[in-house]
Amino acid sequence: FDYTMSNWAPTDPFLLIKKEIEKAINGIDHVYGKWEHPSDAEERIWAANEVKAGIKDIEWDLQDLEQAIDKIRGDSKRFNVDEHELNARNRFVSETREHIKKLLNNIETSEKGRANKQNRNRLGMDNPKYDPHEALNREIQAEHGRYIQSHQQLQQEMYEEQEKGLSEVSIAVDTLHRAGNDMNDELSRQNKELELYDDEITSTSARVSRAIRRVDDLLTKADNKAGYWII
Repeated sequence: FDYTMSNWAPTDPFLLIKKEIEKAINGIDHVYGKWEHPSDAEERIWAANEVKAGIKDIEWDLQDLEQAIDKIRGDSKRFNVDEHELNARNRFVSETREHIKKLLNNIETSEKGRANKQNRNRLGMDNPKYDPHEALNREIQAEHGRYIQSHQQLQQEMYEEQEKGLSEVSIAVDTLHRAGNDMNDELSRQNKELELYDDEITSTSARVSRAIRRVDDLLTKADNKAGYWII
């Protein structure tokens, strides 16, 4: 992907994005080569995943590049880019997209072929003594087993979720119970204090009553003595 455009201006947004894409393409091509000639099955899987991830990133960059081209097309005089160069840039985007699409299709086709081969091996279809009825029966039994396993797993997850919910309820009940006990203890303490206050008030009231009676007696005696001296 080598498009030399002599009239690129320093502020042209296409240039920076294009360089980043070319760098990414070189990296993906290198990893794709490892996928084509891996040292083992693990490296092939790793390379396929890396290429797929890289292609996603490049696709986002290509969208940014298309937006940059549209921006330049709307103000071509400012960026000093003519229609011929804009068409060349569009061609770069199209060819780059076709290139990564080809890589992705090759990987996906290979993976589908490998999956089909695994299914055929699992069903025994490559066996010279292959019996389609027996293979179908095995597939039905395998599917039934997978369904039972999935159902059991779902039940286990539901059971664990219920256990978790019951545990949380139990913790909440224990917390409320402790809070109730604390409130009961506090009310009992306050009740005892109120009883003490009531006893003190009763005793004080009795002393006050006695003091009032003594004052009344003294006043009565004083009045009697005063009347005697007047006579």
